[in-house]
Amino acid sequence: MATKKNKNWLIYLVAIVIALVIISPLADKKIMPTAPIIEQKAHSQPKALTPIKAKQVLTEKVHVAPPVAPPYKVENHYPSQDVFDEHLCSIDRLHMDYQASLTTATQRLSNQYQHQFYQLSPNLTLNLYSVKMTTYFEETLIARINILHQEYIKLLGDSAERKIELNLVITPERTDYDYYTGFYADNLITSLGVYFGGLNIAYIDYQHSDEKALKTALHETVHAFNAHIIGKTPRMFNEGMAEFYENMTIKDDKLSLVFYTNQLTKPPYPLMQFFDYQQWANLDIHHLYYSSWAWVAFMYGDLERLNALITFIEKEQVEPCSAFSAGETYGIFQEIYSTLETDFYDWQQNISAK
Repeated sequence: MATKKNKNWLIYLVAIVIALVIISPLADKKIMPTAPIIEQKAHSQPKALTPIKAKQVLTEKVHVAPPVAPPYKVENHYPSQDVFDEHLCSIDRLHMDYQASLTTATQRLSNQYQHQFYQLSPNLTLNLYSVKMTTYFEETLIARINILHQEYIKLLGDSAERKIELNLVITPERTDYDYYTGFYADNLITSLGVYFGGLNIAYIDYQHSDEKALKTALHETVHAFNAHIIGKTPRMFNEGMAEFYENMTIKDDKLSLVFYTNQLTKPPYPLMQFFDYQQWANLDIHHLYYSSWAWVAFMYGDLERLNALITFIEKEQVEPCSAFSAGETYGIFQEIYSTLETDFYDWQQNISAK
């Protein structure tokens, strides 16, 4: 006969057996952490763009009706002709911030516009939007832009060897030019071209002339080079360089700049007048452009003056998002070329006397 103690032991043994039967199947089911779900999305490859063939000559005149305004409201919050926002301090950052706006600008173009892409050098690319181009215009524009870029490298060295993307829109009719530029700026009635620095895009009125369009395209390209390579610059420098280089040609595969004395048809404004951007709204704009061109032509007149101009550019490069004021500009030139003002005046007088 079993005692009470033995009965308890038997009860414990049965309980243990039952527990092992219940727990055993659960032991095979280990709790594993859930693996993260990684969604893979295919990245579309950029579509290669083929330039117009060299033999293809497009000479017919194309009339394009003004595109129909988009059904949505376009708010005019884009930058004006000013190259930089004062609160930004990086050229690349500025263009990155406005990349979406640049895309909108190019997508807004009528489907009659063809997009041609050119890799002009390892650091220089060109997106050209046009309805039709002559082979002469295409080849001459590309050659001049290439040579012009080499000129900047020759003047400024490695600092000009940076990634540059040019975006040029050649509008076949004035109505197109007025329509597309009207999204970003007012009062461009007398302009033939404009470069919007924040958007990094230029619009050029073709004017039914390859030669006129080439000059304007080179003018706006200079603005783009100045923005990419130097930063924000005084207007007298920016416009003077653009006016000067728009007349460039190529001779023996080199840039050719010829200054004819009869181009100096009237006395330029005094230095401090066209140095001061604030005065541009109150003075004759054509005379201001002319005065800026005359000053740059004078600076290119001999090696000493050109070296003074290069020194000024190098100082301006230090702070790419702010331009020197008229007083600062005058002070810098007084420091590096103390007789600038008297020499500029004598240069004018000597040319006018010939």
